[in-house]
Amino acid sequence: MQDVSFSQAQIKGIRRADVIFVAADGFTLAPSRIRAYTFAKACRERGLNAEVLSFFDHLGAPGQGSAAYRMDEQTKLRIAAMGADILKVNPTAIFYMQKVSYHSLSVAIAAGANGNPVVLDYDDFDFQSHFLPRISRFFPGVGPFPATADMAKNSELCICSSHRLIEIMKQFNENCELIPTGTDLSVFDASLREQARPELRPGDPVELIWLGDLWGPQIVSDVMMAVDAFAALPSSIRDLARLTIIGFGDAWGEFKHVIGTKYAHLGNLVLRERIDPADAPALLAGCDIGLLPLSDSPFNHCKSPTKMFEYMAMKVAVLGTPVGEVEHIIRDGESGMLAQDIAGYMRRMGTLILDAGLRRSITERAYEEVVKSYHLGPMGDRLVELLTQVRDGPRRQGLEQLMAEG
Repeated sequence: MQDVSFSQAQIKGIRRADVIFVAADGFTLAPSRIRAYTFAKACRERGLNAEVLSFFDHLGAPGQGSAAYRMDEQTKLRIAAMGADILKVNPTAIFYMQKVSYHSLSVAIAAGANGNPVVLDYDDFDFQSHFLPRISRFFPGVGPFPATADMAKNSELCICSSHRLIEIMKQFNENCELIPTGTDLSVFDASLREQARPELRPGDPVELIWLGDLWGPQIVSDVMMAVDAFAALPSSIRDLARLTIIGFGDAWGEFKHVIGTKYAHLGNLVLRERIDPADAPALLAGCDIGLLPLSDSPFNHCKSPTKMFEYMAMKVAVLGTPVGEVEHIIRDGESGMLAQDIAGYMRRMGTLILDAGLRRSITERAYEEVVKSYHLGPMGDRLVELLTQVRDGPRRQGLEQLMAEG
């Protein structure tokens, strides 16, 4: 772990914050980028002073995402102690904790010492992922499920990204609210399409895209369903298109090997290395069909699919699976196309490749949905409304009463 020290300016920002978003991961991963950094931006735009404390970006954690589970436990505890010292400089801020992991120790220590209200944010099914496996052998309470249950019970509010996560979290805390992992329309700006690709010219391929973290076998299997469907298309249709997969993560190397072995003959199946998140809007502006293949699993039922909202915001036609939040949002044939297996994906993919008019009508209706409900405007309004209720709630009223009596 590198030697990291917080600057005086950063400490000053933490000290004066109304809400501190605490995340184990950094800006380059979508959950923390949106549910910490972008949510903090929404708060500031609405008058709440917000700061982000990212253990990866600010405290020198050597891993994030799936790599964080391979971090040495002594390193995690050292960083957690550092995080607690930083958080303790503000005894009144709301600690907005993005998921439960080793960074939660910092929140528990600082909130326990100062009495800060805690809001727990959840956007993943992480309840079986041990973040302190060796220690939890001796102290079962720091195992993933009991730790999550205890943090939820002792939080003022739980904010979840999906209907299924609301159902799970309500076992521990009735005060749960839904805020999806939507997008920022000032970043994912559909007008970029006019610059990137004003119209499809004869000979231009229809561009299909999937991009993201290939963190393990499950996500590899999901993406392979879409790749297999593309490969199974009649060549007369497939040759009109190009499928690009942009990936990274623990299973990316294995995925590239499988594709290279199985589909080396497909010149219009392209694998690209990870891009900077800032480049994603311009990339999507040149795409026509966004893939969202999902297996029927607890993870996918709980996940609020960031990619889907980005596709919708950039007027990229969604081809997804009716699992979890997708089923709540996409209307098949109207705001997207849905399929559950390779054969279904192949048929819907072929239809979208051949029918530019259908793609346009789908993307316009999907864009209307994003503008109505799934972007930083309504999300930010609801978030700040909820945080203001926490700030001005019974805890603060009790403190004010104690101060008046004193």
